[in-house]
Amino acid sequence: MATGHNTWILDGRLAYEPELRSTPQGHQVCTLRLCWSKKVGSREASVFVNAVCWRALAQTAARYLHKGELVGVEGEATGTMQTKQDGRREYVIEINVDKLVFFPQSGKTAGERVEVTEATAGEYTDADAPPIDDTLPF
Repeated sequence: MATGHNTWILDGRLAYEPELRSTPQGHQVCTLRLCWSKKVGSREASVFVNAVCWRALAQTAARYLHKGELVGVEGEATGTMQTKQDGRREYVIEINVDKLVFFPQSGKTAGERVEVTEATAGEYTDADAPPIDDTLPF
């Protein structure tokens, strides 16, 4: 678990399918793109944050999470300045995930939320996974 004052806890919906890849050293890494809405004046705006899982946690996230699902992440934030294709510079925040929280899907079989860390990722099974909600519009 992250320690100190740089611990972020976020809940959001996955905007895309989790992206699993390997580093040249053979470590698994999975990128999650979380999204939620916030009110800006009289309109709503979407906020996006990348969350990165490593090793066994990455494999668990890639296997059991899907676009549109509600997920919680806890971890340390890092930020970098990036130049976009159109030349704009943008500060990007990324969460290095220490803990994932799987929430039960609404309208499906009731269940409890499940917290998964690097140490417990290997114990997470298909029986623990929430059912897939294929009624979401995205």
